[in-house]
Amino acid sequence: MTGRLQATLPADGFNDIAMCRDGPMLYNRHDQYIGASLRQYGEYCQGEIDLFAKVLSPGATVVEAGANIGVHTVALSKLTGPQGAVVAFEPQRLVLQTLCANLALNSCANVHALQAGLGAMAGQMRVPPFPPDRPLNFGGVSLMGGETGEAVAIKTLDDMDLPACALIKLDIEGMEVDALYGAARTIKTLRPLLYVENDR
Repeated sequence: MTGRLQATLPADGFNDIAMCRDGPMLYNRHDQYIGASLRQYGEYCQGEIDLFAKVLSPGATVVEAGANIGVHTVALSKLTGPQGAVVAFEPQRLVLQTLCANLALNSCANVHALQAGLGAMAGQMRVPPFPPDRPLNFGGVSLMGGETGEAVAIKTLDDMDLPACALIKLDIEGMEVDALYGAARTIKTLRPLLYVENDR
């Protein structure tokens, strides 16, 4: 028998899948915000994506730090197109796995997903382990000052020497200012738009 396979995930697992506005999305069924929104509405913070659609052109390069499971990454990939590029940073390993799954499900060949954080200087941080099978806001976890957990690289955007950058999107739970310091040369020379969370 041939044809398209309908996705069925293990009932005792922590992941689920939904058909969403930008395509199929894998999400943690215990995620209290992003996962719950995808399950209920098939989208998450669509207003942000609508804004990006007004300022980005095909072929653009975008940096997204705090990509989480890729709800916006998939949309940014489609907005920038095959000639564009999205550099997505996500330091939480299990969340990165879901991000990569969503990029694969949606054929996002122009995205470079990195398990790393952005900061003022290169180094390391500790990412505490969060149990994936308990209710949590996985997109609102602060990784600042962690002393235990998995060692993950901190990079600076300036060290990446990007040839172009139209947009820098930062949603990294209190590390935004450090990331901007580490991107000072990039911002000065490439003049990207900045979309930066400031809830602290």
